[in-house]
Amino acid sequence: REARMILTGLYDSPFARRVALALHIHGIPFERAVLSVFGDFEAVMRANPLGRAPALQLDDGRVISDSRAIIEWIEDPAAGFGGPRLAPEGAHARFAMLEAEGLAIGLADKAVARSAENRRPAQLQDREQILRLEKQLASGLDWLERWADRRSTSGEPDRADLAAVCAATYLAHKWPGAYDADARPALEHYRAGWEARAPFAQAPFPVD
Repeated sequence: REARMILTGLYDSPFARRVALALHIHGIPFERAVLSVFGDFEAVMRANPLGRAPALQLDDGRVISDSRAIIEWIEDPAAGFGGPRLAPEGAHARFAMLEAEGLAIGLADKAVARSAENRRPAQLQDREQILRLEKQLASGLDWLERWADRRSTSGEPDRADLAAVCAATYLAHKWPGAYDADARPALEHYRAGWEARAPFAQAPFPVD
């Protein structure tokens, strides 16, 4: 059997999902190790020394962890993959992409931290930390609302689109009260528009 890459992680992770999207965009075949950081921690630890998702095992057995590092490797011309580039040309356009990508990745990180806090027993939850996270989520979503109002869902997505859609969809399903689609119509229109298209439909967020 031809060796294939193996992506560890669930698609309800905004980090594992955006790696899957990048792989689909570049037409790179891969298999999945459908493992939960919480339910399959020891197995995830064997794939990623930090016990985090994602991890991408290459077809030669080497492993890359961290979604940014994986996508950088996929995009590196030396890796030899085809497909449309996810980073725009030109210093100004690239900076704008990196600004939005970084914000969206940070928003996803805070959203996952809010979910982790919620898994703790009620008496052990840090109320001050929860309030801080919720303030960060609201501020990040407000930024994305203004950004999404200037974006299109036609053409090909870039890295900022992958990060923003994955973060927004995670929040829409996991924390709909914080996301509030009615209060952020531009972001919801943008998110739903991309979710209806490939590659997002090829790596759907698990709604159950």
